[in-house]
Amino acid sequence: MLEQNKAVVRAYWEAFGAHDIDGMVRCLAPDFVSHDPALPNPDGDLASERAQVEGTYATFPDLALGVEDLIAEGDMVVSRWTWTATHTGEIHGAVPIPPTGRKVTVEVISIQRMASGKIAEKWISFDALGLLQQLGAAPIAR
Repeated sequence: MLEQNKAVVRAYWEAFGAHDIDGMVRCLAPDFVSHDPALPNPDGDLASERAQVEGTYATFPDLALGVEDLIAEGDMVVSRWTWTATHTGEIHGAVPIPPTGRKVTVEVISIQRMASGKIAEKWISFDALGLLQQLGAAPIAR
């Protein structure tokens, strides 16, 4: 079961990297909940997950992703992955960031709770400060 859970999570992230939203959704439970403190609605459902991913692709259209590690125990899978992309679309938020044309690399750790062979819940944490620094929107400590 642990290997099956890891395979579903890997398929989810690989679909994300391939810009295959339908492939991602196939990995999610109908009552899926995403916990992402970086979003305006930090506890999103399937519809908000789809909207968030579409927005990410609009902002970073050449996004590519590599899964570094998957660790499973019980009904949980922890994944560590990295994405790279070029910032060509506006980042919407409290302070919008216009396109910079800069190439960025972002490291992410996420935890997925599995139920009935699908991802039922996801918690995500990424290096937001590092992303802002790469975009020139936050100072780099020297």
